[in-house]
Amino acid sequence: MDESAITCRISELLLVLNSHHSLSDLASDALTVVPELFSLLTDENVVNQQEKVDAIMELSDLLPNICPPKELIIALLDQADSFKDYVKFKALLSPIQKSIQLLPLKSRFFSLDLAADNLYEHLASEPLPEDETELVETLALGTGKSADNLSQTVLDFLKFLEPFVNDLSGFNKQSTGMPNNSKKHVRNLTVSFIKVLNRPLGYLNLSAAEPKTLCYLCAECCMISISQLQSNFIKMIEESLEHNETVARIVKQRKLLEEKQILSGRSEDLDDFEGSKSCLEELVPEIGLGVIAYLIFSQNLQFSSFPQVYTSYYIFSICRRFIVLLLKSSHSQLVHKGLQLCSSSLEKFPVKSFDCQELDCDEMKELIKSLMHVVISTKVKELNVLAVTTFQKFLKLYDVDGRIIFLKFVSETFHQSNVQAYIVTLVKNEMADCMEQHGENSDEAAIFLKKFFSQFFDTKRLIEKSVLDDGDKILATLNLLRFLVIRDRHDCNVTGIWNYIQAIQENYMKTLRANLKVMRSVIQEKIQRLKTGGLAASGQNSEFAMDVKIKDQILDDLTPEQQKDALQSTCNNIDLIESVLIRVEQLIDEEKSLSLPQ
Repeated sequence: MDESAITCRISELLLVLNSHHSLSDLASDALTVVPELFSLLTDENVVNQQEKVDAIMELSDLLPNICPPKELIIALLDQADSFKDYVKFKALLSPIQKSIQLLPLKSRFFSLDLAADNLYEHLASEPLPEDETELVETLALGTGKSADNLSQTVLDFLKFLEPFVNDLSGFNKQSTGMPNNSKKHVRNLTVSFIKVLNRPLGYLNLSAAEPKTLCYLCAECCMISISQLQSNFIKMIEESLEHNETVARIVKQRKLLEEKQILSGRSEDLDDFEGSKSCLEELVPEIGLGVIAYLIFSQNLQFSSFPQVYTSYYIFSICRRFIVLLLKSSHSQLVHKGLQLCSSSLEKFPVKSFDCQELDCDEMKELIKSLMHVVISTKVKELNVLAVTTFQKFLKLYDVDGRIIFLKFVSETFHQSNVQAYIVTLVKNEMADCMEQHGENSDEAAIFLKKFFSQFFDTKRLIEKSVLDDGDKILATLNLLRFLVIRDRHDCNVTGIWNYIQAIQENYMKTLRANLKVMRSVIQEKIQRLKTGGLAASGQNSEFAMDVKIKDQILDDLTPEQQKDALQSTCNNIDLIESVLIRVEQLIDEEKSLSLPQ
């Protein structure tokens, strides 16, 4: 469209909008006219006056042809504070992009930095799809109205940035014609993509699928753009982390100086303070960097352009902090990315390639804690299965000493009965593997039992905790004992279990039997009271001053029908524990009788 056709079309659009402004008004006073035009993009007009909306969208796209670019950019960005919906956001993108491209090279990228920050604020303020709050089987897919609408907004923003990626990546490849501070502009544009990956894309399902989802296409576009701007992803991540540490350090130093000034009563200008400009720079969002690591190493996005010069362990040491960060998130999509990144990172190592010294690293301990927290807290079954699989994969990377320290650390960190039961089961599996591989020469199985004996057969814990509260761990311990009595005969005693049997019988099993008897009496007394008119307040008219808890809820707080169901469930649990206990006692007696001289 030539210049005369453009001016003619703009005049026509102004008539459609019933605007009293002329073409010359637009050209000479964009700061006044543009806000008035955009004020017509109301919710009512979007619904009822589509012709006006279309006219504003077309007019905004033509404005760069007649308005001074710098003035128009300011006028349009002023609207960024007021737009609340996709229509206004989309109307801004094209004229801002065209106006920036019309600026001289020297000032073009400064305006881009300003525009990108302002426009991203809209993306950051968009509501995210609701996370899972109830127990569900699978993670939400990257589809659906909410996810698609959000992804479309992201895609429009990425298209806005695309020509500037091409410009800056071109300057990176030549030594002449490069604008001042080009490295800074490359970094700022890179950070714009990292911010998009941080939010909203980090909170959407970015798993590769066929056909590709819209949010996956957005992630793909981000990664392609970053690879054009940065030749080495690992170097870019390291520099971003170093930048964050520098900014944080300078901010801390500046704050200390300010506090000293307040205490001394002096007031000095800190603008000349070393690094004061750096402390004004924003931090690179680390979740965004974690999403980049996830896309490269788990989804293989841009993996072919990744320099193949780093060892698997070095990459894991880089990814480790991001895995912890993602696993600690409260959002299931971020947790999923952390689990996938962890799993894919661990797959690079053969079994038993880590030694126990690795566990001296605080970051490694934090990773183990974060992983176990997901195992016991996630509401998504798919994540629970992935977390358990990843945890076991992680455990297998250590040698025997390392696995013992690993499991000890988890057991001493998490005191919940279900976690303790899980540790008992894992130790049982470790001992079974050792005995399977080495038979009667299984020293490793004996080491496991020796290291964990006092913890598993803890009589003090039996006394301090309710049988019901600790039921999972008690059952797992009895099952371990049953396994060892059957698998490791008295005359072999490979694991050394028969050296402990007498102590187990006289302390652990005797105490457990007494506790079961007391708990059964409590339950029966409460059942009887329920039958004869309801449960009295705890401790009243009862020789047992005990509260029975079902899933952390006081029994007396439940309805009569719920009390009945809860008490019956409790009886069943007591019966189950008692039946396993009796069976273990029988097996021990049988094995002892067989070992007696005939």
